[in-house]
Amino acid sequence: MESQIGLYKTELIKPRGPWRSLADVELATAEWVAWFNTTRLHSAIGHLPAEEFEAIYYAQYQPSEPVGINRLHQSRGGSESGLSRSSPRSGFAASEGLSSDRCISILT
Repeated sequence: MESQIGLYKTELIKPRGPWRSLADVELATAEWVAWFNTTRLHSAIGHLPAEEFEAIYYAQYQPSEPVGINRLHQSRGGSESGLSRSSPRSGFAASEGLSSDRCISILT
């Protein structure tokens, strides 16, 4: 798998240089990131743009209660951490053979 910085350098920085100023690099970087997330097809997620894959993922993932709310102080019967967890492994991710951890790592 290619690194993000490697893709960035290969697809943007090297072909379009030399750069005149930092502002030119910043503007081109913002445009490249927008293209990368909304248009570029990613083979690791079924040849979909990242934005579309994320929308599909979150549309099918409906947790039963919010994750990360500490309920330990409200009731002593809960788990030590007070976090609830539900499995997002269903729908598109499961049909593509992707684990929930893989989907999350792809999206981040």
